[in-house]
Amino acid sequence: VLVGGFYDRLNILTGGDRFGDMTRIDKSASRNAIIWVQTCLKQLGFYTSTIDGKFGSGTLRALHAFQKKYGWVERDHVSYGVARDLLERYVAAGGDPNALP
Repeated sequence: VLVGGFYDRLNILTGGDRFGDMTRIDKSASRNAIIWVQTCLKQLGFYTSTIDGKFGSGTLRALHAFQKKYGWVERDHVSYGVARDLLERYVAAGGDPNALP
């Protein structure tokens, strides 16, 4: 279980605060937020393109595949719940959370 700093960073990345308010990560998100999503999706085997910070068709396909596999509603954005799930699965798959933007 991840606690403290990891989730604080997740909240900052998604534009929220300690209370969980957030904006979604989509094509209008910051480059770092999109790199974060692409890195997690790549570690999990969903994203195979170059990590470029652009929310293009490859990122969208990977996101939809992740959402479908893990029972999330397929949407064209990353909600807080999906972002949290991505982070937890990324770390469980050996990803280094300190390497994320």
